[in-house]
Order: sequence, then structure tokens, then C-alpha cells
Amino acid sequence: MPDLLKRKSLDLKLIKRIKYENNGNRVADHTRLSLLSIGKKYNGFLHDNKLQVDRSSIIGFLKQIKMQRSAATFNLSRAHLKKLLKHQTAKDDYTKRVLVNEIFSDIKPLRQDKRIVDYLSQSQVLQLILGSEKRLALMIEFLFKTGCRITEMINIRLQDCKVDQEVRIKIIGKGSKQRTVFIDLGLYKRIRQQFNGLFYLFENNRQHRYDRSNLFREIKKCGKQILGRDDINIHLLRHSTANFLLKECGKSPKYVAEFLGHSDPAITLSMYIHEEVGSDVVELFKYGKKRRKEMA
Repeated sequence: MPDLLKRKSLDLKLIKRIKYENNGNRVADHTRLSLLSIGKKYNGFLHDNKLQVDRSSIIGFLKQIKMQRSAATFNLSRAHLKKLLKHQTAKDDYTKRVLVNEIFSDIKPLRQDKRIVDYLSQSQVLQLILGSEKRLALMIEFLFKTGCRITEMINIRLQDCKVDQEVRIKIIGKGSKQRTVFIDLGLYKRIRQQFNGLFYLFENNRQHRYDRSNLFREIKKCGKQILGRDDINIHLLRHSTANFLLKECGKSPKYVAEFLGHSDPAITLSMYIHEEVGSDVVELFKYGKKRRKEMA
């Protein structure tokens, strides 16, 4: 097979021009950082091993990641490297883009083991809220009550909020999928009073959209100080919302899937419902005396 791109390294300057294929919007900041990271690692691999961009080096690089990192990291690295390679060629160069697809069709994503998703109880979330400074407390409360992803929250515009007895907020989620979340009027008024945004619901002191990296650090620091845990992060609040609705409120997986913006209730079931079959099933099928008499 001929060389794919006939170059010694990837051009990483083009990352800032990469857009989502489904809507033409520029990829999010955290995605650009991830693309840059995997691009630098691949270029370093090429340099250290005196290789060029081709099928062999792609397979060798991903094989190295497969041996050293988790299945989730491998799958993300595979997806980002594929995106970078496809954007190294002109849009109308279909031959090379097809070659990229062919190479990656032979490199299958790894199957990820089911994991027990960690979460906070409602009382632990309340501890975080009460122990944080006002602005951070409001964002924690909002994330827990809506189940929003961090990117969804910081991209909420004032025009997305419809204020009535409660507040309806339009959310644009993964894949530009739209859904509606609700918060009480009191929380909305407190957010407006504290953040006083001109365009976005959550803005920093310079009236710019709130930075996700700062929020990650603030919540991690808050979790360590208040709960004594190093693993508190923003997405943990989303997991906590899901578990609260499923286990405390008794909502169905379908309800929670729609609430969180999952594309399929099966995602919700696989992440949050973990029950193994045991000997207790024997008791489930034992009929009581009254029932046995009825069947006699």
C-alpha cells in the first residue's frame, strides 16, 4: 500500500480549524486540547522511531497505547488520531480519506468492562453547596438539579431561558441534540443576581463565558476540603443526579435517559443499574401458603 500522506509528521496548526461534521461548528476547547495532545504524542513517536505517517506507524503507535493505557484511553486516542489524519488532506481528496477509513477499520475499538459508577448522595451534594462560596455553590446546585454536562451549562445563553413559575432552559447536548431542563425560579434569580451575565447565564467577572478548566479545579479543591475526597469532579455530579432520580425518586431508566440527554435508555441501564443474579432468586419464586392452596 502506498504511503498515506508522505510526510514525517502531522501538521497540528490545522487543529484550530477543525469543525464538527454534523453542524459545521468549531470543536470545543477541550476537544482541541485532546487533539493537540494525541497529535504531539504521535509526532514524538514518529521522531523517536524515525518513521513517517503511514499504516505501519499508526498501528505501532496505537499498539503502544493499547499496552500501556486503559480501553477508554485507547478508544479516545484512536478516534482523535483518525480525525487528525482525515484533516491532513484536502476535503476533496477522497482517495486518501478512504485510505484513512480503511486503516482504522482494521484497528477495532476495545470493549470496555462495565464499571460501577461512583456518585454522591443528596446529603453529600448539599454539604458541597453549603461549604462553597456563593458562585461555586450555585453552579454545583445547578449541575445537580439539571444533570447537565459542564459544556452544556457554560454555553447556556440568556435567550435559552424561558422564565415563568419555573424556568425552562434549552440545552444543546452531544451531537447538537436539543433537550429542555427545568429549575425553580428561586435558583434562577439567585444565579442572575450573582453572575449578572450579559449574554450567558454563567459569566465570569469580566463578563466572559465561564471557563470550564477553572470550574474543574474549583470543584476538585472544594471536594477535598469539605468531603475529604480527591476524586470529586463535575461529571460526578451528573452521576449523582442520575442515581438520585433512579434510586431515591423511583424514576424509570427511560425518564432518566431523556433527562440526561442519553441517546438510548440502554446507556442509562448499563451505567447505573448493577444487579447480579444470586441465590435469592429461589425465594422470589416461592409461593406463599395461600397461593399454593389456590393452585391446588
